[in-house]
Amino acid sequence: MKSLIVFFLFVTTVGYSQSNNFNLSEYKAFKTVIGNLSNKDQALIIENTMEKQLMAEFSWVDVSTGVGYFIIKNTNYIVAIESIINSLNNYTCSNSQEITLDENLFFNMYSNKGGLAMEELKNMPLNFVEVNGNRKKSEELYEKAKELWIKKYPEIYNNIYNSDKKSEEYIPEHYPVFVKTGNPEYDNDVFAKAKQEWVKNYPEEFNKMNSIYIPSNIKKEQE
Repeated sequence: MKSLIVFFLFVTTVGYSQSNNFNLSEYKAFKTVIGNLSNKDQALIIENTMEKQLMAEFSWVDVSTGVGYFIIKNTNYIVAIESIINSLNNYTCSNSQEITLDENLFFNMYSNKGGLAMEELKNMPLNFVEVNGNRKKSEELYEKAKELWIKKYPEIYNNIYNSDKKSEEYIPEHYPVFVKTGNPEYDNDVFAKAKQEWVKNYPEEFNKMNSIYIPSNIKKEQE
Protein backbone atom coordinates (compact mmCIF):
# COMPACT_ATOMS: atom_id res chain seq x y z
CA MET A 1 0.00 0.00 0.00
CA LYS A 2 1.34 3.38 -0.99
CA SER A 3 2.49 5.40 1.97
CA LEU A 4 0.29 8.44 2.64
CA ILE A 5 1.46 10.87 5.24
CA VAL A 6 -1.23 12.66 7.17
CA PHE A 7 -0.20 16.30 7.16
CA PHE A 8 -2.19 17.23 10.25
CA LEU A 9 -1.13 15.46 13.45
CA PHE A 10 -3.96 16.54 15.71
CA VAL A 11 -5.04 14.33 18.60
CA THR A 12 -8.65 15.00 19.62
CA THR A 13 -9.13 12.86 22.71
CA VAL A 14 -10.35 15.20 25.43
CA GLY A 15 -9.43 12.94 28.32
CA TYR A 16 -5.86 12.60 27.09
CA SER A 17 -5.48 16.36 26.73
CA GLN A 18 -6.64 17.01 30.27
CA SER A 19 -4.27 14.46 31.81
CA ASN A 20 -1.19 15.66 29.91
CA ASN A 21 -1.50 19.42 29.91
CA PHE A 22 1.57 21.64 30.10
CA ASN A 23 0.97 24.12 32.92
CA LEU A 24 2.56 27.42 31.94
CA SER A 25 2.31 28.78 35.50
CA GLU A 26 4.97 26.28 36.64
CA TYR A 27 7.64 27.73 34.34
CA LYS A 28 9.52 30.94 33.56
CA ALA A 29 10.51 32.44 30.23
CA PHE A 30 13.67 34.27 29.24
CA LYS A 31 14.87 35.85 26.05
CA THR A 32 18.45 36.55 25.11
CA VAL A 33 20.24 38.17 22.19
CA ILE A 34 22.40 35.69 20.29
CA GLY A 35 25.21 37.07 18.15
CA ASN A 36 26.76 35.58 15.00
CA LEU A 37 23.57 33.72 14.13
CA SER A 38 22.82 33.53 10.42
CA ASN A 39 20.65 30.52 9.54
CA LYS A 40 17.99 28.09 10.73
CA ASP A 41 20.42 25.20 11.14
CA GLN A 42 22.41 27.19 13.67
CA ALA A 43 19.20 28.04 15.51
CA LEU A 44 18.24 24.35 15.63
CA ILE A 45 21.62 23.45 17.14
CA ILE A 46 21.07 25.92 19.97
CA GLU A 47 17.46 24.83 20.53
CA ASN A 48 18.33 21.13 20.55
CA THR A 49 21.35 21.60 22.79
CA MET A 50 19.33 23.40 25.45
CA GLU A 51 16.56 20.81 25.39
CA LYS A 52 18.87 17.79 25.32
CA GLN A 53 20.87 19.11 28.26
CA LEU A 54 17.56 19.76 30.05
CA MET A 55 18.32 23.43 30.53
CA ALA A 56 15.11 24.37 28.71
CA GLU A 57 11.75 22.65 28.62
CA PHE A 58 11.10 24.30 25.28
CA SER A 59 13.09 26.75 23.18
CA TRP A 60 12.88 28.69 19.96
CA VAL A 61 15.52 30.85 18.33
CA ASP A 62 14.28 33.54 15.95
CA VAL A 63 16.93 33.81 13.24
CA SER A 64 15.37 36.97 11.79
CA THR A 65 15.92 38.92 15.01
CA GLY A 66 18.76 36.95 16.60
CA VAL A 67 16.77 36.41 19.77
CA GLY A 68 16.44 33.11 21.61
CA TYR A 69 13.39 32.30 23.75
CA PHE A 70 13.67 29.70 26.50
CA ILE A 71 11.04 28.21 28.79
CA ILE A 72 12.75 26.94 31.93
CA LYS A 73 11.83 25.38 35.25
CA ASN A 74 14.44 27.11 37.36
CA THR A 75 15.51 30.72 36.82
CA ASN A 76 19.10 29.74 37.60
CA TYR A 77 19.17 27.76 34.36
CA ILE A 78 19.48 30.94 32.32
CA VAL A 79 23.05 31.32 33.57
CA ALA A 80 23.87 27.85 32.27
CA ILE A 81 22.11 28.60 28.98
CA GLU A 82 24.22 31.72 28.51
CA SER A 83 27.39 29.77 29.26
CA ILE A 84 26.51 26.97 26.83
CA ILE A 85 25.65 29.37 24.01
CA ASN A 86 28.92 31.22 24.50
CA SER A 87 30.78 27.91 24.24
CA LEU A 88 29.16 26.88 20.95
CA ASN A 89 31.25 27.87 17.92
CA ASN A 90 31.39 31.67 17.67
CA TYR A 91 27.98 32.49 19.14
CA THR A 92 27.63 35.16 21.77
CA CYS A 93 24.91 35.65 24.33
CA SER A 94 23.89 38.94 25.92
CA ASN A 95 21.04 40.98 27.36
CA SER A 96 19.18 38.04 28.87
CA GLN A 97 15.98 39.07 30.57
CA GLU A 98 12.92 37.41 32.04
CA ILE A 99 9.70 37.93 30.11
CA THR A 100 6.09 37.07 30.85
CA LEU A 101 5.26 33.49 29.95
CA ASP A 102 1.68 33.79 28.78
CA GLU A 103 -0.41 31.87 26.27
CA ASN A 104 0.49 34.17 23.39
CA LEU A 105 4.22 33.78 23.91
CA PHE A 106 4.03 30.00 24.13
CA PHE A 107 1.74 29.76 21.10
CA ASN A 108 4.03 31.98 19.02
CA MET A 109 7.08 29.95 20.02
CA TYR A 110 5.42 26.63 19.24
CA SER A 111 3.89 27.63 15.91
CA ASN A 112 7.13 29.22 14.69
CA LYS A 113 9.21 26.25 15.75
CA GLY A 114 6.74 24.02 13.89
CA GLY A 115 7.29 26.03 10.74
CA LEU A 116 3.88 27.71 10.42
CA ALA A 117 3.25 31.43 10.29
CA MET A 118 0.23 32.95 12.00
CA GLU A 119 -1.47 33.54 8.65
CA GLU A 120 -1.25 29.82 7.86
CA LEU A 121 -2.68 28.85 11.25
CA LYS A 122 -5.93 30.54 10.30
CA ASN A 123 -6.46 27.70 7.83
CA MET A 124 -4.77 24.69 9.38
CA PRO A 125 -3.79 23.17 12.74
CA LEU A 126 -0.31 23.18 14.19
CA ASN A 127 2.52 20.91 13.16
CA PHE A 128 3.66 18.47 15.84
CA VAL A 129 7.08 19.40 17.27
CA GLU A 130 9.40 16.70 18.57
CA VAL A 131 11.27 17.94 21.64
CA ASN A 132 14.50 16.30 22.73
CA GLY A 133 13.33 12.88 21.54
CA ASN A 134 11.01 12.83 24.55
CA ARG A 135 7.65 11.68 23.24
CA LYS A 136 5.75 12.29 26.48
CA LYS A 137 7.05 15.84 26.85
CA SER A 138 6.47 16.51 23.16
CA GLU A 139 2.86 15.39 23.45
CA GLU A 140 2.28 17.52 26.55
CA LEU A 141 3.55 20.61 24.75
CA TYR A 142 1.56 19.78 21.63
CA GLU A 143 -1.65 19.33 23.62
CA LYS A 144 -1.16 22.76 25.19
CA ALA A 145 -0.48 24.35 21.81
CA LYS A 146 -3.48 22.57 20.29
CA GLU A 147 -5.70 23.83 23.10
CA LEU A 148 -4.59 27.39 22.37
CA TRP A 149 -5.08 26.94 18.61
CA ILE A 150 -8.69 25.85 19.19
CA LYS A 151 -9.18 28.82 21.50
CA LYS A 152 -7.85 31.22 18.87
CA TYR A 153 -9.58 29.71 15.85
CA PRO A 154 -12.77 27.94 17.02
CA GLU A 155 -14.54 28.39 13.69
CA ILE A 156 -11.71 26.74 11.77
CA TYR A 157 -11.63 23.90 14.29
CA ASN A 158 -15.38 23.34 13.95
CA ASN A 159 -15.23 23.49 10.16
CA ILE A 160 -12.53 20.85 10.07
CA TYR A 161 -13.67 18.47 12.79
CA ASN A 162 -17.43 18.79 12.55
CA SER A 163 -17.67 18.48 8.79
CA ASP A 164 -20.22 16.15 7.23
CA LYS A 165 -17.43 14.82 5.03
CA LYS A 166 -15.44 13.08 7.76
CA SER A 167 -15.14 9.88 5.78
CA GLU A 168 -13.52 11.59 2.80
CA GLU A 169 -9.81 11.82 2.29
CA TYR A 170 -8.07 13.74 -0.43
CA ILE A 171 -4.31 13.89 -0.80
CA PRO A 172 -2.95 15.22 -4.11
CA GLU A 173 -0.56 12.96 -5.95
CA HIS A 174 2.26 15.52 -5.79
CA TYR A 175 1.78 16.39 -2.10
CA PRO A 176 5.16 16.29 -0.23
CA VAL A 177 6.17 12.96 1.26
CA PHE A 178 7.51 12.76 4.81
CA VAL A 179 10.93 11.08 4.75
CA LYS A 180 12.38 9.55 7.91
CA THR A 181 16.15 9.86 8.30
CA GLY A 182 16.29 9.02 12.01
CA ASN A 183 16.54 12.69 12.96
CA PRO A 184 12.98 13.82 13.95
CA GLU A 185 13.85 17.51 14.28
CA TYR A 186 15.48 17.61 10.84
CA ASP A 187 12.72 15.53 9.23
CA ASN A 188 9.95 17.74 10.64
CA ASP A 189 11.74 20.90 9.51
CA VAL A 190 12.27 19.60 5.96
CA PHE A 191 8.66 18.41 5.70
CA ALA A 192 7.29 21.71 7.05
CA LYS A 193 9.28 23.69 4.46
CA ALA A 194 8.13 21.36 1.68
CA LYS A 195 4.50 21.84 2.73
CA GLN A 196 4.85 25.61 2.76
CA GLU A 197 6.30 25.54 -0.76
CA TRP A 198 3.53 23.22 -1.91
CA VAL A 199 0.83 25.54 -0.52
CA LYS A 200 2.36 28.46 -2.44
CA ASN A 201 2.55 26.50 -5.69
CA TYR A 202 -0.85 24.78 -5.47
CA PRO A 203 -3.27 27.11 -3.66
CA GLU A 204 -6.37 25.64 -5.34
CA GLU A 205 -5.49 22.09 -4.33
CA PHE A 206 -4.62 23.29 -0.85
CA ASN A 207 -8.07 24.85 -0.50
CA LYS A 208 -9.70 21.68 -1.75
CA MET A 209 -7.65 19.54 0.60
CA ASN A 210 -8.36 21.82 3.53
CA SER A 211 -12.11 21.83 2.88
CA ILE A 212 -12.69 18.08 2.68
CA TYR A 213 -9.81 16.43 4.51
CA ILE A 214 -10.29 15.48 8.13
CA PRO A 215 -7.03 15.37 10.11
CA SER A 216 -5.98 12.23 11.91
CA ASN A 217 -3.23 11.33 14.33
CA ILE A 218 -2.58 8.10 12.46
CA LYS A 219 0.09 7.85 9.81
CA LYS A 220 -0.57 5.24 7.14
CA GLU A 221 2.79 3.60 6.82
CA GLN A 222 3.93 1.60 3.86
CA GLU A 223 3.42 -2.11 4.42
